[in-house]
Amino acid sequence: MRLLGLLCSLAAADVAFGDPMTSMGGTCTGTDPNISTAMLTGYVGLSIPVSGGVQTIPLSYVPTFFNKAECLCGKTVTASSPNMEIRVLTPFRSQGIPLGVYVGTSCYDQNQRTINTTCRKLDHLPSSADFNPGGPSKVEIPIPARTLTGNDCTQNASNGISLFFYPDQAMPVGSCKLSSLTENMGLPPTQAAPKAVTASEGDTRVSLSWSVLTSASGGGSYSFQVLCADEDGKPCFATPAAPAYSVCLTDGKGGTAIHRLNYPTTGAASISPTGTDGGVGSRSSALGEPMSTDDAGAGLADAATPVDATAPIDATPTTPAVSTTIADPGSITSLDPAYIATEKTTALTATVGNLINNKTYKFLVVSIDTSGNPTAAIDANENVMTVSASPKAAEDLYRRYVDAGGRAHGFCFIATAAYGSYENRYVKVLRQFRDEVLLSSAGGRALVGWYYAHSPPLADF
Repeated sequence: MRLLGLLCSLAAADVAFGDPMTSMGGTCTGTDPNISTAMLTGYVGLSIPVSGGVQTIPLSYVPTFFNKAECLCGKTVTASSPNMEIRVLTPFRSQGIPLGVYVGTSCYDQNQRTINTTCRKLDHLPSSADFNPGGPSKVEIPIPARTLTGNDCTQNASNGISLFFYPDQAMPVGSCKLSSLTENMGLPPTQAAPKAVTASEGDTRVSLSWSVLTSASGGGSYSFQVLCADEDGKPCFATPAAPAYSVCLTDGKGGTAIHRLNYPTTGAASISPTGTDGGVGSRSSALGEPMSTDDAGAGLADAATPVDATAPIDATPTTPAVSTTIADPGSITSLDPAYIATEKTTALTATVGNLINNKTYKFLVVSIDTSGNPTAAIDANENVMTVSASPKAAEDLYRRYVDAGGRAHGFCFIATAAYGSYENRYVKVLRQFRDEVLLSSAGGRALVGWYYAHSPPLADF
C-alpha cells in the first residue's frame, strides 16, 4: 500500500508540473529520520533563467550543457547562472536538518565530501523548508559553472552535482543527485574550424561552401552556421537566426554576458524565452530597426558572494582549447549572435538570401560541436577567415541575345519551341533555374554559354 501511494503521488505530480519530469536526468531519495512515512522523492535536472522565469533544459542537452561559454561567464553566481533544478514530488519534513550542495566526482562517498580537491561544497544553499511545501514544488539552486570545470576553462572534465540532507557528514538521510555531467571546452581550431571557405554570388544571395577535417564531419558531430556583416560592419538582419552555439562576451559594464544557444522547451513547466538571444550588436538600419540589447541571455545582475572556483577539482586534462579570451560584442569575429544569418546545418554549404544587390557583405562560417562550442573558420595561417562577396542581379542572356539580333526562340530555345511561348510557365521555371542555380557558379555559366551557342539550330529542327 505504501508503494502504491508513492506511485500515485508521482503520477499526480507529473500532472501538476505539466511535463514528463522523469526525463530530467537525476533523482531525489530519502526518508525523514523522525517520521518514517515522510519520504523524499523527486527529479533533478538543469534550468536557465529567462525573461519571466526559468526554462528547464531538456534531458538530451543536460549531459553536455557545461561548455566553454558557461565556464568563462561562470566564475561567480549571477542572475544568469544555470540552476540545479529539483522537482520535489513529496513533502520532506526536514526542518533543522543541515543541507549541503557539492560539486565533484566523488561526493557520494562520505569520506570524500570534506576533501576540496575532489568534492567541493558550494556556499549557495536552499532552505530545508523548500522541501516541505505541502505539495509538488521546484527548487532552483544557482551553480557557478566554473566550479565544475576548473579555473582556466581549458580542460575537459566529468563531474556531478549533489544535494545532501545530513544530521552529520556520515549519515545523509536524503539526497538529490545529478551525475555524469561532461564539461566540454571544445577542440582547437586546427581540428574543429571550417577551412577553404568560398563564396558564389547570385541575385540577392550569396552561397558559401567550406571543408572540414574528416573527424569533424563524420557522424554528424558538428553543425554549422553562417554569420553576416554589412558594409558598415553591422549585422545583416534585424532578426538573427536562432543561435546553435553559446558565447561569453563582455557586457560593457566591466563584466561578462552569457549568450546561450536556443534550447527547446520541455513542456508547460518551463517558461519559454520571449525570443532567441539576438546578441548585443547594433543592427543595420537599412534592413530593420535595432533590437533591444536587454535580451534574456545578455544582462547580468550584480554578482552575489563569489564562490571559490579556483581550487583544483578531479578533472582529466585533455587537449586545451586555443583561447580563453572574452571578446567585446558588436563585431562579426566576436561571434556575437546578432550576426547569425542561417539556421544550423550539417551540410558543408549554405546560402544567405534577402541581400541587396551590388553591396559588399562579409561572411564568417562557424562550426559547432555537440556542447554548443563555436569555432570560427580559419585560413592556412590559422587566422580567423572571413570572405567578402557582392550579390548581383542575374543577367538575362536571352534578352541580350534578342537585342543583338537573335531570333526570339526564348530560353530555353528548345523548351520555347516545344511549349510555344517564352512566357509559358514551364519555360519560366527553366529560366529561374538558369538564373538562380546555373549562373551562380563558373561551371553553370559555362554550360549556359555552350547551350546558347548550340541550341538555336536544334530548336529550328
